[in-house]
Amino acid sequence: MKHPVLGTLALLAILAGGLYAAWWYKGQPLEMGGTRATQGAGARSALQASMGLILPPSASDVYAYEEEAERTKLVFARFDIPAIDLPALLDQRRDAELTFPSATDLKADADVLGQMGAQRDARRPWWNVDGAEAAAGGSSAVRTPRNFRCAQKMGQRNSGIAKIRWRVQACAGDLDAMTSRVFIAFSEEAVGKDGGE
Repeated sequence: MKHPVLGTLALLAILAGGLYAAWWYKGQPLEMGGTRATQGAGARSALQASMGLILPPSASDVYAYEEEAERTKLVFARFDIPAIDLPALLDQRRDAELTFPSATDLKADADVLGQMGAQRDARRPWWNVDGAEAAAGGSSAVRTPRNFRCAQKMGQRNSGIAKIRWRVQACAGDLDAMTSRVFIAFSEEAVGKDGGE
């Protein structure tokens, strides 16, 4: 009679360990090879570390995706923010050589919007910058942004003896009169000492 009791206790211990692991890793990045996808507080931290972008407490529905392959780094971000907070957010500087497009740079730009929409990937279902319906996180009520305004900035910066080519693309669409959904695509690539390949 002791063996069924021991088996039951062993199963309960395994179940408790699984529940503890699930609780511990909640909100932690999902590692997929050279990529990392995060949501919520983890995404805020990832954006600050990767792009130097500090989101205000008013930002919500925050997603981030990072990918590194050889000499290239890609970071994608999406979040909702009160429209009044958007100018101060975009005026942040990562460093002296890299800036985000400012809120005054944002305008109807089909080229940038198309480039960002073409970066849709099944690994980031929330990346619906082209306005296509996609429910992220199982939400049944999908809010689709309208009136997209986009801009991009490009440049080079030094990192030790290497030169880094970077590009920041930003699009903001209206969810309602008070809220903007912001998409940011950041890329950087090492291009050698003299800027050549």
